[in-house]
Amino acid sequence: MEKEKLTIERKVYLENWLNDHFPDNFSDIVYQEWRGLFSDAEATYLYRAFYLPISLVKRALSNKVEFLKLYRLPVITEAINMRLKEVPEILAYLKEILTRDTTEQVYNKLVRDKIADNITANGEIPVTRILNAEEYWECLCAKDKEELEEVKKAQTKAEICEELADKLAVLMAMAEYHGLTIFEVEQAEILKRDAKGGFTRRLYLEKVITKK
Repeated sequence: MEKEKLTIERKVYLENWLNDHFPDNFSDIVYQEWRGLFSDAEATYLYRAFYLPISLVKRALSNKVEFLKLYRLPVITEAINMRLKEVPEILAYLKEILTRDTTEQVYNKLVRDKIADNITANGEIPVTRILNAEEYWECLCAKDKEELEEVKKAQTKAEICEELADKLAVLMAMAEYHGLTIFEVEQAEILKRDAKGGFTRRLYLEKVITKK
């Protein structure tokens, strides 16, 4: 049997019907009751437009930690995009519930790609955004300075190795930002070392005296 396709006009009608009969997004509804009023395709549309996103919200309210492990707010946004006018209100309400009785620590810095996932897995809520190109470069420069300070603070050989690895990761990201590979940077360093040497002699230039 060919699957029934709903026209835009019919979808608009269903949206209006939802708004008229269920103005409260958090009311209890029974999906099966719709099957006596609408076709299977229409009932499914109503389910996706109303009941599915609300079930996600209710799941969030009942178990915040488990919810955050499974879903993020963009997922909810996608789930409820069929009722666009309710999206801001639902998201605002959900965010308020999820952050109630919590504290926050502000970082405002570039972090590794998996940090947000690790924070979520720990039952906390990371607030992130994607940097534009200019912001990204500025943050990489700031991160480079931050990692240098961490290297200076490190005490043991293991700590120094770990902090140097972080600094190397930043340098690799800087190279990638400018379309370079770490191999190209290493080759440039070898050429410069051949011409000017390295730092193994620990030379400290105090001044240069020039004859008149």
